[in-house]
Amino acid sequence: MSFSIVEHIHAQYPVLLTQNSEASNYQFVVHVIAALRAHHYQAYHVCKTAGEGQYVPPGFQPRTVIGLDGKGYTCTGVSYDAIWSEGAIFDVIGGAANHPIPGRPAWNIIPQEHWRPNNPPLLVDNIPVVPKPDPKPPVTDAYPGDEVFDQIGVALFADYGLAGQPPNPQMGRWIGRIVWDWLAKNEQTIEGSVTKHRASWRTILGLPPL
Repeated sequence: MSFSIVEHIHAQYPVLLTQNSEASNYQFVVHVIAALRAHHYQAYHVCKTAGEGQYVPPGFQPRTVIGLDGKGYTCTGVSYDAIWSEGAIFDVIGGAANHPIPGRPAWNIIPQEHWRPNNPPLLVDNIPVVPKPDPKPPVTDAYPGDEVFDQIGVALFADYGLAGQPPNPQMGRWIGRIVWDWLAKNEQTIEGSVTKHRASWRTILGLPPL
């Protein structure tokens, strides 16, 4: 069942393993963890310490974690190809970070004798995943409503970041639905359309209503 979940994520986001970079593989791992949890599996990032291969998400701050040997370690990042699930460690990407060769979806258990005490699961995984935007983004030709449309982006990125989810292509779907309801279905205001659809995506993200 778990390998089928990994395959399903790859089918949804094939570009991530095609890119096969540390950053894209990390995004793949985030999606796998979310999908496993949605199927009621335990799933966590694997902690990494200084000197180990790892990905440091934007905004991630080092934190003290309790290792598998009961000692304290400083977690400086997370694995970009392995996860903790149901008390074991699994590689979920074959050939990870070997760009330009694409990675492969995998579900390979790592034998316990190869576990390292400084690689426990990151149980409190409030990882910021949305980098801070450039305070002065490049400006193209202005369109009516640009400032309002920017606010849609602000709300989406804020909620996805709060839920610990990276940006993904379906964010465009929410923008489209907001504009569709506003123009085609004659919602009273675009602000009203934003409020309507924000309630929907926050529910899907597991966030409380505003």
